[in-house]
Amino acid sequence: WYGRGQQEEGMATAIGLRRGADLRPTVVVVSKRAMSSVGLTASMERARAGMGGRSSVSGVVATVFGAYGFLGKYVVNRLGRTGTQIVAPYRGDIYEARDLKVLGDLGQIVLVHYDANNREEIMRTMEHSNVVINLTGKRKETYFSTFDSANHQLSKTIAECATEVGCIERFIHVSSLSAVEGAQSKWSQSKLAGENAVREAFPSATVLRLGPLVGEEDKFMNRFAVMAKTLNRVPLFGRQDAKFQPIFVGDVSRAISNTVFNPRTRGKDYDLAAPESFTLREIVDFVIETMRHPEAKVLPLPPVLGQIGNRILEKSPIFPRFALTEDEVTEYQEDHVCRPGSKGARDLGVDPELISVKAVDFLRRFRTGSHFLDVPQDHIKIRP
Repeated sequence: WYGRGQQEEGMATAIGLRRGADLRPTVVVVSKRAMSSVGLTASMERARAGMGGRSSVSGVVATVFGAYGFLGKYVVNRLGRTGTQIVAPYRGDIYEARDLKVLGDLGQIVLVHYDANNREEIMRTMEHSNVVINLTGKRKETYFSTFDSANHQLSKTIAECATEVGCIERFIHVSSLSAVEGAQSKWSQSKLAGENAVREAFPSATVLRLGPLVGEEDKFMNRFAVMAKTLNRVPLFGRQDAKFQPIFVGDVSRAISNTVFNPRTRGKDYDLAAPESFTLREIVDFVIETMRHPEAKVLPLPPVLGQIGNRILEKSPIFPRFALTEDEVTEYQEDHVCRPGSKGARDLGVDPELISVKAVDFLRRFRTGSHFLDVPQDHIKIRP
């Protein structure tokens, strides 16, 4: 049906089972692009049922935009374990999102193709839901997708559609700690504009402002580790004393799940970060030390050189996966810390793990002979 990864145009028939009530199959006609092998049914049950695990029904039907991104996979996995039915809109090819289907019980993860420029298709993805979670965002500008269109305008459109569709009870929007007035990077400016647009369109929305995400697939600490391993040098452009409060991606997914089921979080903002604060130089030194790669050195460079060099690399067809973009050079000069007096992860029932402890789990793989270096020599016994 999906020949060479492309969905065929036309009509498709999907069969779904209504959970918790009548077990007779409901036949649904899905127009235009086929949504997935399991379509949206008109009889989604929102009543709780079961013991609260994967095969239960939580009563929540959540549309998760950005579900197949770094954070999105953790969020879908966390919600899927509570029996939440998830609608995961995706753009591009279904093969990018199909792995999400195993993160919930059979038929509970529904993939829906949509066009981000079509309000009707956006509304169609949430017309059977009662919760919307917006995780969309873009780190690198392209000709067809700028920071403003991806981080601001799309968030605004999603929030407006959630208001218009009429059935959305909760709206959760994810932003950044660097989204503050006076930010110099275009990415931070667009995230701030997206926050304000969401609050205006959906006043009871919950905004979660995140520190830099770290985890197995992050593009923060892993990026520095790859530079150190590949180049033996980690270039730092300009200011090295910018403050950062990273947070483990698993803690954020728990916070989002708790927010979904906590009605007292309506209309509130939360700054999510680990309790530790580091300078950028301290983070890079920690990565190099954890890798046990003393040959790697920090290479201080002026920010202008980084902006010009990375601007050229961005246009190159061989853009290194670990290289900073021109805007990230500017962003890394700015602080990413919680605002004084703001609500945090503990207000959502999450005690964030220490990054200095957790990061070892995913940085250890960059070591040479890491499995043996962790074993004290006096515990190693060689047979005669």
